[in-house]
Amino acid sequence: MLRQTFNRLIEQHPVVAANFFKVISAWLREPNQTQEVLLQEKQTSAEAMVRQNVHLERVLAEFRATMDTVAEHERVKRALEIVWQIQGQLLPTTFLQLPGLQLHAMTVPSRSAGGFL
Repeated sequence: MLRQTFNRLIEQHPVVAANFFKVISAWLREPNQTQEVLLQEKQTSAEAMVRQNVHLERVLAEFRATMDTVAEHERVKRALEIVWQIQGQLLPTTFLQLPGLQLHAMTVPSRSAGGFL
């Protein structure tokens, strides 16, 4: 009975039918439009995450290079400390004492050592 009443309404008032179909069509399109917006937001977020990941990988590579440089610096620094100790041990601790003559010595540690590094 309801269907017959509805069909008569549509037949007698085509404008009502057109408006009814517009409303139904809008209701059906709304979830699709919402999904499209959400999909676009997801795509935008994914692209941003890819860019951030690339940036983080670059920063990590720079950090690793810096750490390698620091490790090399520490190795060279330790090697120089050993060289300075060796150089210091090469000098005599006492000097020949002669009347009327004063002997003094001073050492300046080298900044490099050939063949040691």
